[in-house]
Amino acid sequence: MRILKSVNHNEYSINKKISFKAGWNSQISKEIQSCDIKKITKQLDEMGIKADFKNNKVVAWCCKKVADVFCQLNRKYKFKLALPKQIQVEEFSKLKIDDPDLTGFCNWIPSRVFKKSDKVFPERTLFFNSFEQKFKKTPNSSKWLYKWENIDQIAEFQHRLGYWSSNHFLAPFIHEFGHAAQNAFLVEKLNPQDLIGKLEKLSDRAYIQKFKNKVCKVIPGISSRGKEDPFESIAEDMAKRISLALNSELCLTCNPFKGTFYPRRDFMKSFLGLFKKGSKYKKDTMENKALKDLWNGKEI
Repeated sequence: MRILKSVNHNEYSINKKISFKAGWNSQISKEIQSCDIKKITKQLDEMGIKADFKNNKVVAWCCKKVADVFCQLNRKYKFKLALPKQIQVEEFSKLKIDDPDLTGFCNWIPSRVFKKSDKVFPERTLFFNSFEQKFKKTPNSSKWLYKWENIDQIAEFQHRLGYWSSNHFLAPFIHEFGHAAQNAFLVEKLNPQDLIGKLEKLSDRAYIQKFKNKVCKVIPGISSRGKEDPFESIAEDMAKRISLALNSELCLTCNPFKGTFYPRRDFMKSFLGLFKKGSKYKKDTMENKALKDLWNGKEI
């Protein structure tokens, strides 16, 4: 996911004074400033997630909160959503990726990610950009966009532009965790070769153009980021639904996936839930069917 794709930074620099902060409050700011990264890293390790946050308190604190939310989804609402295997904060200019301005990405298959290293990172590794080089090269009026401490303002800004599906400051983290959950689902469903073939097919330029033309019709109101490819559509849907269900303490107040296709441990309960009276699935059949197909790695 990117920050301000095709946007003139200077034109929007005034937005650094945005006052509305979705989900953010002074208590959260204090908690982040005083958080113990070593403690968070240990807690995530106990959840099966290896992490190297490079002393980035914002990313560390937010990832731990999102991990807790996904655990709540699995524990309280009986979903079957896998957590990431690993989380890294890195300077993206050092990585073998097409766009070093990405905010973050999920590694879908074991890969050598660094330009000058043969180290292989496993699937479901989340990478978040340190933005060290981008911050240095960006004009002063727009530097705020590349400081994680401004994630609340950045999220509001991106949402106003229509690029992110939610203005909640946890949205970009939920987005990447969503990629990891779908990755685990497809890895369990497909053999490695079929998964690679599926990824190649669904990222093919010809298909992406066809996808962009159709996705707006079947998923009204989808964000610009969600239109980029099928996997972004799922991650954006998850970010939006979960963000809307969080209270000021960042705990779920309801089941954000009620009546949807997201996998649950109890298959029959999940199946019957789709046809419950008042189910959102019945109201949004076309949208939910499209998202279900995308979750399962199918074309729409």
